[in-house]
Amino acid sequence: MKSIKRRLATQFTIQFLIFCFLGILTFLVLFFLFANYLMREEVKHNFAAGALEIIAAETIIYDDHDINFRERWAQELIDKDLWLQIVNFDGEVIYSVNTPPDIPTFYSFHDMLNIEATQRHSQYYIQHYLESVYDEPFLFYLGFPLEERELLDQFYEQYNENGLISVQGQKELPSLLNNQTLLVIDQDGKLLQSFGADLLHEDEIGALSLFSKKKQPGSHYLSYHFDETSQHYWLLTSEQEHHQNFTNQSFFYFAFWALLLSLLFVLILGIFFTTWHVIRYGKPLMFFVGWLEHLKNGQYDLISVDQSQKKILNKKGKVRYKYRLFEPIMISFYAVASKLKKSEEEKMRQDSLREEWLAGISHDLRTPLSSIQGYGQLLESNQYQWSQEELLEMGQVITKQSLFMLDLLKDFSLTFELKNNDHSKTFSKVNFSKLAHHHLLKFINDPNYNENSFSFDAPNENQFILGNENLLERLLDNLVSNAIVHNPKETSIHISLRKKSSHIEYIISDTGIGMDDDTQNHLFERYYRGTNTEQKTDGSGLGMSISKAIVEIHQGSITVESNLNQGTTIIISFCQKLND
Repeated sequence: MKSIKRRLATQFTIQFLIFCFLGILTFLVLFFLFANYLMREEVKHNFAAGALEIIAAETIIYDDHDINFRERWAQELIDKDLWLQIVNFDGEVIYSVNTPPDIPTFYSFHDMLNIEATQRHSQYYIQHYLESVYDEPFLFYLGFPLEERELLDQFYEQYNENGLISVQGQKELPSLLNNQTLLVIDQDGKLLQSFGADLLHEDEIGALSLFSKKKQPGSHYLSYHFDETSQHYWLLTSEQEHHQNFTNQSFFYFAFWALLLSLLFVLILGIFFTTWHVIRYGKPLMFFVGWLEHLKNGQYDLISVDQSQKKILNKKGKVRYKYRLFEPIMISFYAVASKLKKSEEEKMRQDSLREEWLAGISHDLRTPLSSIQGYGQLLESNQYQWSQEELLEMGQVITKQSLFMLDLLKDFSLTFELKNNDHSKTFSKVNFSKLAHHHLLKFINDPNYNENSFSFDAPNENQFILGNENLLERLLDNLVSNAIVHNPKETSIHISLRKKSSHIEYIISDTGIGMDDDTQNHLFERYYRGTNTEQKTDGSGLGMSISKAIVEIHQGSITVESNLNQGTTIIISFCQKLND
């Protein structure tokens, strides 16, 4: 039972760990995919800020002269006309990509504060990111030109007329604007004039809209000029070509498919585990259910290795892997079926023996009762005159047969008494050597057994055991009586006592006809042999079963050794109590 518990615990623990591992792995994969998606979207909508963080994370700085910068990012910056610098703690530029000649290689404290406040330096927008994972921090600068600002100032100086675009400008601007839009709006956000590419609609004009585009350098360029006289704003905005190629995939669309795929994966994983459990545990359980049905119907022959080995055992004769977990249960089923089958066979045999024994007992009782009944009817009829000798003979027969029936009833009573009562409370110290010797003398001095030969051997006359003297005497009486009754009259009987370790052994041997194996196997069973009054014995046919019960009450053991025509030896062993 512990083995199957341990196996089941191991199996379910491993399955739980595998399921957790797959669940965690799925979560991590989806998490990284989702994080990668968010980073890509950030790069798409705000390349300068989004890409700068990724570049800083993927750049490895060993020292000021050993920097591992990914080549693909360098090419990406060149393609998008951006430049990058890495500045150390002292303000020195230790690495740069696509840097224009007019960009400094050293930044003073004042320069850094100015860039932080204005996000500009010279004619360039600058995004910055501070990488602080190292012992000393490093500053990443990502810059791009302010061409739109210069162009806007040029348009304002040339075409401004009372805060609006002049007629000349309205004619010339459409040809001058390349993928750009020039807007004039009032301080309330109302669109007054619009020229160039229609990148901003009227409903898109607003502080947040303009602010969001200004916060997306590298994708949108936005410059403005405020005319203090008219309180009008001149806005010049443009969208870079590289940003137009970006896919504008919806975040919710991606999240929906990610969730759907994760649920689908969990469903497939659940179906897989369910199928695996059905195969792993379902088939063996079906076997067990079928076997239980066979047990219920008493079909024990159908539960055997021969019947199921084709399905359970492989070609090498070993239990298949899918049934190996339940191998102890299968072995237990086989053992239970075998025991139940033997028990059923034994029950049938016992029933048969009981019927035979009852028939024998009925015959044993009928014989003395017939004698008593016959003599009683003769005396009752008063048809004859009986002499004193005849009456004495009738009385002796009636007394003898009555005593036989009384002994038979006593044996019945003793059989159930030994089975149901606790006799250990009646135990006392018994000198078993003297008891055995005195008991044998009773048979030696009986003239009915003059033709038998008896001998006794006991090295020590003071061999003590703890027991009930009356029951022990009945035990010895049964053993000696059986040796006399069931053998020819000239049979020799030898009794010996010997000490063996902390036990004393009582050995009774005879030179009689012996027993076959079947008789030996069933010698101590209650219903194996009947009796009849033609055998001169003090027993009733229950003697050997009573003998075994007495031995077991005294926590001893009894064994028999016999062969046909070679005599019989019975050995009884008791725990010895010495009295020095």
